Amino acid sequence: MAYPNLDPIIVDNPSGLPDISQITSKSLQGTGIFDTLMRTLTLHIDDQYTKERISGEEYAQVYLGAMTAALQQSIAYLVTQQQVKKIDADIGLVRQQTVTELAQTDDTIPTDLGFNGTTAIEGLVANQIALTTNQIALAAKQADLVDEQILGAAAEKDLIGQRIVTELSQTGDDITDVKLAGHGFNMSDTVISLAESNRDKIIAEKDLIGQRIVTELAQADDNITDVKLAGYGFNTLNTIISLAASNKDKIVAEKDLTGQRIITELAQTDASLSGAISTYGFNDSASIESIAKSTNDKLIADTDLTIQKVVTEVAQTSNTKPDDLGKMAGTAIAGLVSDQKLVNAAQIAKLGTEADLTTQKIVTEVAQTSNTKPLNLGQIPGTDITGLVSDQKLINAAQIAKLGTESDLTLQKIVTEVAQTSDTKPNDLGQVTGTAITGLISDQKLVNAAQIAKLTEEAALVKQKTDTELAQVSDFVGARYTQELWYAFTNDSVVANDIVIGNANGFTSEGACDTAISNAVSDGRIASGVASSEMVTVLIPVNPIAGKTKRENDLYEKQKDGFDRDAEQKFLKIMTDIFVTEISKGHRTSDVNSVTTNTPLGTLVTRVAEGIDLTLTGSAD
Repeated sequence: MAYPNLDPIIVDNPSGLPDISQITSKSLQGTGIFDTLMRTLTLHIDDQYTKERISGEEYAQVYLGAMTAALQQSIAYLVTQQQVKKIDADIGLVRQQTVTELAQTDDTIPTDLGFNGTTAIEGLVANQIALTTNQIALAAKQADLVDEQILGAAAEKDLIGQRIVTELSQTGDDITDVKLAGHGFNMSDTVISLAESNRDKIIAEKDLIGQRIVTELAQADDNITDVKLAGYGFNTLNTIISLAASNKDKIVAEKDLTGQRIITELAQTDASLSGAISTYGFNDSASIESIAKSTNDKLIADTDLTIQKVVTEVAQTSNTKPDDLGKMAGTAIAGLVSDQKLVNAAQIAKLGTEADLTTQKIVTEVAQTSNTKPLNLGQIPGTDITGLVSDQKLINAAQIAKLGTESDLTLQKIVTEVAQTSDTKPNDLGQVTGTAITGLISDQKLVNAAQIAKLTEEAALVKQKTDTELAQVSDFVGARYTQELWYAFTNDSVVANDIVIGNANGFTSEGACDTAISNAVSDGRIASGVASSEMVTVLIPVNPIAGKTKRENDLYEKQKDGFDRDAEQKFLKIMTDIFVTEISKGHRTSDVNSVTTNTPLGTLVTRVAEGIDLTLTGSAD
């Protein structure tokens, strides 16, 4: 679909004057609608004037009427063109809106439906589609994340179960009940007790100490019977080879080392060395912190740590602990584990909220293509879709209804426009069926018809008045026709034909006019070569005046002739009186006749006689 040819909208008009350039460009050769119509009308009026179908007096009225009609029609034509452009723009808008709606449910659009010029969906709708696609992908990733979190939670649960097995193994070998509860991945129902392992370690260390006692005794004596009887060492013989015999110095040094070791060993079990420092070792003081005590404290501390770790592990699966378990009295679990539980609870709540949000987003997406939803889907029970999406659907429905109303309005406007140039319309066009046009337009047409009839009558009246006025100064009214006549011209002026050549109305041919000029030259009325024949186009009236005006004109002519006859008679009486006076004085008749014949008096006498229907006969003598 091509873009409609729309004129630019002038937001700011610097001149402050209305833009009439489309009506007229203020020139006789202008390009406006009015300029074009006036040039055409002028050609027609000039043609009618040349053909004598309108007179010079009618020309102004016809021209003024034509100019007024041309201006009105120019404005009406411009308004109609603007309305046509608006209809084109409305059609373009509706088709583009159709493209927008189609893009909501399809991946391509027809190339000639709107102004896109391509089947691809672009612009805001394309961005919305891309956004929706990304949201779907994000929802899928969020679903994968939730799955991973569920797997992580299952792994944490399995870890807690394995830790329960580990903790139980600290105090027992049988983990049957724990396995029945579903904890841990051990294949056997028994485990090696950590306490048993520690006991074996203590026994091993005890054996090592016994062996060291044997070793220490062997440094100074070959007989270890008493030591063996005391249960120390693993020697099978009661005697050993004395090292003192082979290396006295070494024995002495080893004796000192042994003394110091005695001090060290004593320090393992006693805080005072007063019974040994006088003989053994190199210590200056009899007071020393017992290593045994330190070891014991370490064991106690390790035990407390182990117990506290038990509390920590208990806290992984319980919100309370035994009252006497751990360093802190009471059953409440606080500190980092408690905080972590709060964090976990918050994360669980967040995951639940995100799951609810995802579900609600599913409801929102369902609402894009359906008016209902599954009964238990989303936070609000029921199948109805309300809220913003429902409001948007109501808005969409209202917009669709508005588009339908605007379409009906556009169709009705088309009916109105059709009614401007036709007395009927298509049967199914507009809100009212049928081909008849009624209402305001019909009334306006009746008014227009009445006005046209009135204008016709007024035109006839004006013509009649024009004829009446014309009758005041002319013997003819109405139509005239043109005729080419020949006149004698001299010195660029028409010769008075009635005086010079005897024909005031001209000649119908050039030859007749030339003959009349030759005769006038022969008679001495004009000089030779002064006059020449030239053709003139004249208007010949065809309708003589009749009626009251004709009778009044005839009366005026009679009155005028009566005035002339009265003057002539009075003048004749004067001349008669002169004649009688002259005769009475004894003058001869011939003298008097000479005066009356050689002067204009004779002619006057003849005309007076003709005016009173007298025929002069005989002689004046």
